[in-house]
Amino acid sequence: MKYLGLALNDPMKYPPANSELRYLAIVHDVLRNKSEGKLLTARDHIEYSDASSRMQFSCSEVTGASAGSTVHISYKNEGKHSSLVVKSTTKDKRAARMILGDIYTACPKLTQ
Repeated sequence: MKYLGLALNDPMKYPPANSELRYLAIVHDVLRNKSEGKLLTARDHIEYSDASSRMQFSCSEVTGASAGSTVHISYKNEGKHSSLVVKSTTKDKRAARMILGDIYTACPKLTQ
């Protein structure tokens, strides 16, 4: 608890260990083929789930991502190229770009 108090007072001096960084995840409500689901981005992986399916892949499997009115995530699945296409449930025109930013944060190799 003492370390937590020090970290709260000066987070730059007492950053979390690399193993503790996985706890941060961002969840977006999205539509995929008219089904409502959740897109979760966290350090080194992306996950999509809805009532009937669940997909999870690490950033090493992700080969690209782009956003327009929808968000496209390209990845390799068992040697085959596949893609996940989702759309934000919000009416905000910037929502797809915000999701893309979260994907880039989870998988920074995509920006290189």
